[in-house]
Amino acid sequence: MLFSLYSTDSKEVWDRVVDLATQNGEKEMFCSLHIPEADNLQNFLEFLKQLHINKGFNFTADISPLTLKKLSLTIENLNEIRKYGINCLRIDFGFSAAEIIRIGKAGFKIAVNASVVNESFINELKGLSFFGWHNYYPRPETGIDVSYFKSQNELFKKYNLPVYTFIPGDSFYRAPLHMGLPVIESQRFQNTYVNFIEMKKLAPGMPVCVAEGLIYKRHLRWINEYEASGIITIPLSNFDELSKSLDGKCFYVRKEEANISWRLEDTRKLLEKPQEILNASLRKRGSLQMDTSGYGRYEGEIHIMTKDSPLHPYVIRISEIPSPYINLVDFLDAHPKIRFEII
Repeated sequence: MLFSLYSTDSKEVWDRVVDLATQNGEKEMFCSLHIPEADNLQNFLEFLKQLHINKGFNFTADISPLTLKKLSLTIENLNEIRKYGINCLRIDFGFSAAEIIRIGKAGFKIAVNASVVNESFINELKGLSFFGWHNYYPRPETGIDVSYFKSQNELFKKYNLPVYTFIPGDSFYRAPLHMGLPVIESQRFQNTYVNFIEMKKLAPGMPVCVAEGLIYKRHLRWINEYEASGIITIPLSNFDELSKSLDGKCFYVRKEEANISWRLEDTRKLLEKPQEILNASLRKRGSLQMDTSGYGRYEGEIHIMTKDSPLHPYVIRISEIPSPYINLVDFLDAHPKIRFEII
């Protein structure tokens, strides 16, 4: 998991992001040097330089011709920014293929905008070692959709080129709009953990960068657990003793998705039927439902509902996923291992 720094953020945000990255063992970070609103670019670069010298951080910097103008640089002397710890350049816009090749020959690692580059442009860069990095979209309703995201990834896969992507942070959205920095528009305003799991399902193995600000501690812990073990943490609301008994327990989701739910393996007879039954007005999406004795040998089997369904006399509600995390039910494919956590 990578993190990002921006010249438009406050010194407090800089320090907190650096602390978060340090605690997480990350020494590579993303930054942007072509934000039109940036008016303290030199101070920001000095901050990066000190991080590089004192803490060993290195940076991928988003650049454009505006960057060169602001820093009084040309392609020929662009190497001067290496002293700030910048060893990789993400070319956002404004440079021709020939100019990108010239920049790459100066020894920088090169990333191109994976959200807009087409096959013709990739072929123009033949002979250059580079990779893709998707674009984020500050203005609402301008992010790309899932199908386009997948098609661009397929293009880079065709040429055996790695691709990186972004997800918005949980807090301290970047200026000037403060409305999130998603690649995929539907991820705007959704929490970082759900966005991360979705990205990992859409593009397994693709490195993910938090595009801005901070991640809540529990989200980072769940993300790290997923990256270390592949376990997807499913938060549960705490409303009775039965749901408490699920806290920390791991299960495999059955490979086949039923029409209305995911079934959990080895849950039959695991939990006792609750003394008090508190059904909702329906078996709602994101709720945990248990089969009762009316279903014979299936008694005790737990289902995670994937869509709203009518109540059933042999099925009872035992817990539910809080609304900010309900979309996790859409990403439980390929026989995942899940762990419940009461929040």
